[in-house]
Order: sequence, then structure tokens, then C-alpha cells
Amino acid sequence: MPYAQGTALDYRDDLRNDDALALLLQSVCSALEVAHEKGYVHRDIKPANILLLDGRWVVAD
Repeated sequence: MPYAQGTALDYRDDLRNDDALALLLQSVCSALEVAHEKGYVHRDIKPANILLLDGRWVVAD
């Protein structure tokens, strides 16, 4: 299992930047879109479940 650099909570100060926040939101929405297309529903979306992994945001849990 890869080791994440942190969660959205850890990067909350960086996410005050509109471009950084837009990238996070785009990444989360893209991940959820794929999951929903496959019939999965994530019922616990929160900053602690959004991880920065090798420079990209991913949804965990």
C-alpha cells in the first residue's frame, strides 16, 4: 500500500488558494464519478478521506 503525504486537512492552508482547491474538487468529483458508474457509493466523504498521494488527490476509505 502506498504511503500518502497527508490528507486535505493537513493541506487546508494550501487549499485556501482557489486553483489548489479547484484541483482537489475536480479530482474528488472525477473519482466519485467513476465509482458511481460502477455502482459504488462512498458514504463518508470528508477531508480526512481525501489523500495527497504522489502529488495527486485521491479518495480513500
